[in-house]
Amino acid sequence: YDVVKIGHATHVSPRLQSLQVGCWATLVAEAAVGVYNELPEKLELAAHNNAEKKFKRLNGEWFEARPQEALEAVLEAADNLGILVKSVAQGFRDCEERHKQSVTDAFLQSEEERRAILRRKLGIA
Repeated sequence: YDVVKIGHATHVSPRLQSLQVGCWATLVAEAAVGVYNELPEKLELAAHNNAEKKFKRLNGEWFEARPQEALEAVLEAADNLGILVKSVAQGFRDCEERHKQSVTDAFLQSEEERRAILRRKLGIA
């Protein structure tokens, strides 16, 4: 297992840099989930609660889990809350690029279709 942090940030890169200060290991943004007009704190809390049922909580927002598993916990929390996900980015460059873009075509698909597409892209059954 890896150590992952489930949290929220308006801008991924500066947040990652602030976390890196004082951390002996190199931190990497493995995934980012963009949501429409929802309080990120609400999703973050639900994702923490969901993750805590599945993984060992190490301290605060840090869990012993694989990045893909943590991402699944966040997407499941969004699904349970009915929060519309506008984008999912994996890998640092993808996180940076997608965070700058506005995804508008998500509204063109039904919510079920959109979630199915996201899960297929992520390799989630």
